[in-house]
Amino acid sequence: MHELPEKKGVLLEEPEYVGPHTLCRAGCKRFSPLGEALLEQQDSINGQLAILAREVDVAVAARALPRALQPFLFLEEILQEPRVHSEIENAVAISFVIPAVLRESSVGTQVLAEAARVAPRVHSILIAQEEHERRQ
Repeated sequence: MHELPEKKGVLLEEPEYVGPHTLCRAGCKRFSPLGEALLEQQDSINGQLAILAREVDVAVAARALPRALQPFLFLEEILQEPRVHSEIENAVAISFVIPAVLRESSVGTQVLAEAARVAPRVHSILIAQEEHERRQ
């Protein structure tokens, strides 16, 4: 943490807040098989969220509900941190899963319904984005 000139506030640097690198480290710990891909996107929050979205897609295709929920749970935990880069929430909205695509399968529908219960913030961000796109 660095104080700004003329006492105009403070500048936070990672790991004092959750930004792309902190997100990447946490993702690599939680999803070790995805570690290499996440590290390749360590500077891109959107890139990391796209990798997590693919993990959901693969799990849905394998009919593995618990596995499909893991990225939702991970992002819910990240968003509960006290200092989170605003781009993470934005990336959840635009680079994570698309609810309409999940609803195309019974497992995807179950994932979305369960996410509403276990990852309510992530779910609400996704649904709000879906509604926003529908209005346009």
